[in-house]
Amino acid sequence: MTTAVRPPPPARTPSTKHLEWTADDLHIRYKPMTARTLLGSDSHWPQFFSIMKALADRIGDQTVRLVVAFD
Repeated sequence: MTTAVRPPPPARTPSTKHLEWTADDLHIRYKPMTARTLLGSDSHWPQFFSIMKALADRIGDQTVRLVVAFD
């Protein structure tokens, strides 16, 4: 997305935790994503994994799969 709008300002480094800038009439906010951000306790994933574990405990972990399809 940033390359389609404009690259981030030179202040961005690998250790940058948060950065905001404006390109024309668009305000852009950079915040790094981590596995904890996506799969943490504030998301719906812990409940999903709990259900997957319960199924695996009941019918065997070799028979429980998560299948994802992208259109």
